[in-house]
Amino acid sequence: MTKESAFVCCPTRGNAWRWEGRPGVNTMSSWAGCQQAGFVRNGHRRSVARVKMAGVWFENAVETEIQAPREFVFDLYSDLEKMPAWSPWLDSVVVDELDETVSTWKLAARGVNFSWRARNTEVRSPDIIAWISEDGLANRGRVTFRDSGPKGDHTKLRLAVAFQMPSAVAGLVQGNDYVRSFVQRTLMADVTRFRSIALREHRRVRMLANQDSR
Repeated sequence: MTKESAFVCCPTRGNAWRWEGRPGVNTMSSWAGCQQAGFVRNGHRRSVARVKMAGVWFENAVETEIQAPREFVFDLYSDLEKMPAWSPWLDSVVVDELDETVSTWKLAARGVNFSWRARNTEVRSPDIIAWISEDGLANRGRVTFRDSGPKGDHTKLRLAVAFQMPSAVAGLVQGNDYVRSFVQRTLMADVTRFRSIALREHRRVRMLANQDSR
C-alpha cells in the first residue's frame, strides 16, 4: 500500500532521519541520503527541495509467550497510556477524552522527537488491537493474542509494526541490515519488558485473590 506525500529535503551532515509532524510532509536530514535522492549537487545542498513521491511500508514483527491468561494480557496491553512503562522510547500516549479510539503519541529517543495521532482500526477482546496513524509519523500496527501453553492458559503475543518511508529513502533502508535489526531489537526489548510487567502484575493479582479467599 502506498500513498503520495510531500517530501522536504533539508540535508545536513548528520546521520539521523527526522520526520516533521505535519500531515503528509517528511523531512530528511541525511547528507548521503539527499545526495542519492538527487537533492545535493557538487557537494552543495539546496536549501529546500520539494517533490511528490509514493511512500513504502516496512514492517517488523516480534512475538513472545507470557505465562498468563489471554484476557489478562489483552486488558493490560490495551491500556495505551501505560505503554511508556515498557516502551522507554515513548514519552507519552494520551487517549482522547471525547473519542477513545483516537490517541496522541510522542516519541523521544536519542535527541530525536516525533509525534503522531493514531486511530484504532480494530479492537476485539481478547484477540487483537490494530491501529494506523492519521498524521505525523506514518505508521500502522497490530497486536494479536492467542492461547498457548500445555493447558492453553498462557498467551502468545505477536506485535507487528510498519513505518512508511519516502521511496528515495526506502531504497537505502531496504538494503541496510543495521536499520532493520535495530528496529527488530527495539521491538523485541519492548515486548520482553511488557512480559516482565505482565508476569509481575499477574502474580500480584493472584496473591490478592488468595488473600481474599482466606
